[in-house]
Amino acid sequence: MKTQFFFYFCCICCFSYGYAAAANDEVAALLSIKEGLTDPLNSLHDWKLVDKAEGKNAAHCNWTGVRCNSIGAVEKLDLSRMNLSGIVSNEIQRLKSLTSLNLCCNEFASSLSSIANLTTLKSLDVSQNFFTGDFPLGLGKASGLITLNASSNNFSGFLPEDFGNVSSLETLDLRGSFFEGSIPKSFSNLHKLKFLGLSGNNLTGEIPGGLGQLSSLECMIIGYNEFEGGIPPEFGNLTKLKYLDLAEGNLGGEIPAELGKLKMLNTVF
Repeated sequence: MKTQFFFYFCCICCFSYGYAAAANDEVAALLSIKEGLTDPLNSLHDWKLVDKAEGKNAAHCNWTGVRCNSIGAVEKLDLSRMNLSGIVSNEIQRLKSLTSLNLCCNEFASSLSSIANLTTLKSLDVSQNFFTGDFPLGLGKASGLITLNASSNNFSGFLPEDFGNVSSLETLDLRGSFFEGSIPKSFSNLHKLKFLGLSGNNLTGEIPGGLGQLSSLECMIIGYNEFEGGIPPEFGNLTKLKYLDLAEGNLGGEIPAELGKLKMLNTVF
């Protein structure tokens, strides 16, 4: 009996120690992230260690924009609309349980390479900033990612091929940057995708007919690019499509008769 009790006691101690160590690591990561930020409104004023002499804990799960899961690990980080700038520190990768990251509507003007390994994400919103450079490769391994909004930034380079590996994606919004090159053929693998936004970039080449395989697609906004060729007749297979924007490009040829099969389609540019 004593042996059993000792075993359980050791297990509880080990769990408590492991939990405390993980929590301390996340606190350190959050404080490192804060150091890389310029916060003119002092929105993150409560991101600080509280004096333990007063009998209080860091309580990082209650910090502004921080939400934890049932075991006390950081699950959501919402820093949107705080007028923040600076850099998104690589320390963010130490938040191993992060499923939602929202940096929308700030003044970030750096690269975003630090998010490449956040493979636990389900939702990512970095829209309405000034992020520059290539969009980071690596999120193709985020097998549970549902929403990715990176619209209205200054990204450049090619669209990441590995997005095509994220079969869970329902929203992919990359409008309003400076992406170039063609639409990757891998995008045709996104069978759960409902919203595809690529408009307002510098994309070229022909629109791939493989996009006609996106059987769940309801809204496609890919105008204001430099696409050439015609409208793919395969778009006639997009039976759930309601909204299609192909405006302001170099498209030519006939409008495919196959579009007439789209009974839910109500808006076309």
